[in-house]
Amino acid sequence: MSNTRNARVENALQSLLERLVPQQYPNESEEDAERRWEDANTLAQDLVNTQAEHDTVEDVNLAADLIRERLSRGGTGRRGLERATSFGNLYSRLLAQPVLGQKWGILYFLHRVGEEEYDENHDEARPAHEAYEEMDVDEPEEITRRPSEPKKSYDDAFARDGLPRIPRADGPTSPKPPPVRDRPVPARQKSVSEDKVPEQQQNGSHDKLEPGEPALLRDLPFTLQGLSSKNLPFQTDLALKLPINLPTPLVSLLHTLAEPALLYRSLSQFVESSDVGGLVSQSLRSAIANELRSYLSLVAQLEGQIRRALQQLDVSLPHGGLGKAGVTLKRLVVWTRDATTGLRLMSLIVESAKGKKGGELISLVHTYATSHGDPFVHTFAERLLSNITKPFYNMLRAWVYDGELEDPHQEFFVYENRDDRDGIGGGATSVWEHKYALQPTMIPTIMTSDFANRVFLIGKSLNFIRYSCGDSTWVENHSRDASRELSYSDSTTLYSSIDSAYTTVMARLLSLMEDKFALFTHLTALKKYLLLGQGDFIALLMESLADNLDQPANSQYRHTLTAQLEHAIRNSNAQHDDVDVLRRLDARMLELSHGEIGWDVFTLEYRIDSPLDVIVTPWASKQYLKVFNFLWRVKRVQFALGITWRRCMTGARGVLGAVSDKLGEDWKMARGAMAEMIHFIDQLQLYILFEVIEAGWEGLQKEIRKPDATLDTLITAHTSYLRAITRKGLLGGGNVEFTGQLHELLKLILAFKDAIDALWSHSIDEFGRRQERAAKIETRTKAGRWGLTEADDDSNSSFHGISTNRRGAREGEVDSPIPQLIPLPGGPAAVAGNEGAILDHLRSRLKALRGEFKAKMTVLLGDLRDQPDTDMRFLGVVMNFNDVYQPAKRRRAAKAKA
Repeated sequence: MSNTRNARVENALQSLLERLVPQQYPNESEEDAERRWEDANTLAQDLVNTQAEHDTVEDVNLAADLIRERLSRGGTGRRGLERATSFGNLYSRLLAQPVLGQKWGILYFLHRVGEEEYDENHDEARPAHEAYEEMDVDEPEEITRRPSEPKKSYDDAFARDGLPRIPRADGPTSPKPPPVRDRPVPARQKSVSEDKVPEQQQNGSHDKLEPGEPALLRDLPFTLQGLSSKNLPFQTDLALKLPINLPTPLVSLLHTLAEPALLYRSLSQFVESSDVGGLVSQSLRSAIANELRSYLSLVAQLEGQIRRALQQLDVSLPHGGLGKAGVTLKRLVVWTRDATTGLRLMSLIVESAKGKKGGELISLVHTYATSHGDPFVHTFAERLLSNITKPFYNMLRAWVYDGELEDPHQEFFVYENRDDRDGIGGGATSVWEHKYALQPTMIPTIMTSDFANRVFLIGKSLNFIRYSCGDSTWVENHSRDASRELSYSDSTTLYSSIDSAYTTVMARLLSLMEDKFALFTHLTALKKYLLLGQGDFIALLMESLADNLDQPANSQYRHTLTAQLEHAIRNSNAQHDDVDVLRRLDARMLELSHGEIGWDVFTLEYRIDSPLDVIVTPWASKQYLKVFNFLWRVKRVQFALGITWRRCMTGARGVLGAVSDKLGEDWKMARGAMAEMIHFIDQLQLYILFEVIEAGWEGLQKEIRKPDATLDTLITAHTSYLRAITRKGLLGGGNVEFTGQLHELLKLILAFKDAIDALWSHSIDEFGRRQERAAKIETRTKAGRWGLTEADDDSNSSFHGISTNRRGAREGEVDSPIPQLIPLPGGPAAVAGNEGAILDHLRSRLKALRGEFKAKMTVLLGDLRDQPDTDMRFLGVVMNFNDVYQPAKRRRAAKAKA
């Protein structure tokens, strides 16, 4: 194995020497050419068999870059590019060889061999390895290229078996080949075309650099601090002037070193600017100032290194021995690479931060910490965030522990509505809903939207407890006991603190609402009195107010209504309610309109004080009033129909039975129509009270009893409860206007009830006439005369007039609120004189009202049938359980009439 390796090395050396060392220069003697060949061979053997006496970093890529740059400078234009491209291809093939373990050694050897060049006077060559030690490829001299032989197979030198050669004996008795350095120098192989080599000799001209690298190194500490120097002055804040006579590689290095200098000047101006900005912006300025101080510490260390290196300069060595001293421009580029990245990142943040503040600024920096793949950028952004977020977390701490917004520059994601400060004009509702608001654009990305909502709710609840509930003592104790220092670096403490504060504050707020302010007691009272849940109280109130409410609206007096309300409370189970609840209940009149009666303007009111008005808002109070007025009207129609129905059932066994031969069919039709109307009213009332109100109340109780319930939960649940009542209670909110249909039906029922009362009066009159006539017949018969005469038949009309006047006088004592029947032509005298006309008028009116009621019922049932809600469709089913009506949509009914 050793013999094979030595043979490969020897063959490789010979091949390289043949390619790199010219056979013979023009005008060169044979002896000089042989001596030059022997010197090159000796140098190659020394390079292979000896180790360098200096420390060299084994960097394959760096060695390749040095060779590539030398090839590029060795030729001009296209030729230099072709050489560099050819080397790149060979370098890729070298890296792909798995059997070569010393790739760096191969490239380093080639680099050193290529730099050992001789001038035409055969002076001693300059040591090439110094360039590598200095890690600097910026050679000031122009490299003189000599013509070489035509290319041979370069790949064969790196093949597994080396170049083709004669096999040697290999065995224990075979002589061992001597080391390469002990072998005789192989003879120079002369080319057959040696005499034909054209005379080409390139004479290198080594121009002197001005300024030199030591002078540039001496000025760089000032440049990196943003200060002008003799060789590197700053023309403007964004421009650094470089010497004009420097080679391109050196200019490239200075360009790289100029970037941190210019960035430092720009960032220094930002730090020293007089623009105050917000607290987070000031923290960003402070964080950048800390990073710039760290950068200046690095510059100070580099300055010490440069000074020590300049003191060790040796003019006898190339570049003054900077490579041995350890400091070069290229090394400065490497040492400042991380600092340059940090300055570049800070400059980018400063440019992007214009016009941003608070949470927006934190989100900008946090993007680099989470969305950038470079670990250095991630770490740097995290370090900036630790300082930038300090004022944000101070505001967060004051908000979640004190309920106070300490945000003078409006940088927090919670802002205060200045127009609604102290809840002027809106009570607790204004304090809770409008005093503070959430600004989504200012929520930093270091927290989620749900977390921000919890924080917002905690602070708002604390503020509400302090100012609306009057419990500032508890808030101060909570702040003293639970307050913690919050920071970006301790996310575990942050989340645990917020969760603990959320649980504590919400529990305290709900406790105050339930215990101190009796929220659930008042909600129950609203259901009992305004939603007619207290049946005995409502029935007694309606019975005691019936006579008064039948009078015109302008004749109603508040003290009368209040007295009847007190009477209903004392004589029902309402007397057992809390005194505070009964104190809040009151009777009042709505706005009066011409022609209205007491039923139309009477209403009950339940007063809600702060802070309960945050739940029972003014909108909620209007909804309660709307539902009460509707239910009160339904109850009034039910009450009126009940009185008329009882009268008819009682009279059927007496008065109505006596006139059944004449009015029996009319009363049969009237009782059937009344039964339909009573069924409609009963089903409507049961549906609203049980299917709507009771079901909604059960859902409200479940929501407000949840373990994680908040004040917003209570507000939302109560709002949904009222919306469900108004929507499912046929009071609006859907695609069909049921309220108008129901009011029309109720009006028809009251008009039908008035017509039945008129029929009842006519029946009473008819019964009276028959009683008087029977008495007269009996008297005459006892006197021995005829019971009836022709004169009695002629006086029927006058008798009817007397009876009618008597009835009118008897019924005139009660001024009915129901409009009177349309008078017949000719006035009352004509009606009095024509009993048949009155009866016909009553019959036609009853028939017309019943027909109109059925028509409107079919439309209502048709609309209910098409509703998406199951309960509303079921209401239509129970109203038409025996299929008396044929449901139809409104448009179909309109077409039928047309």
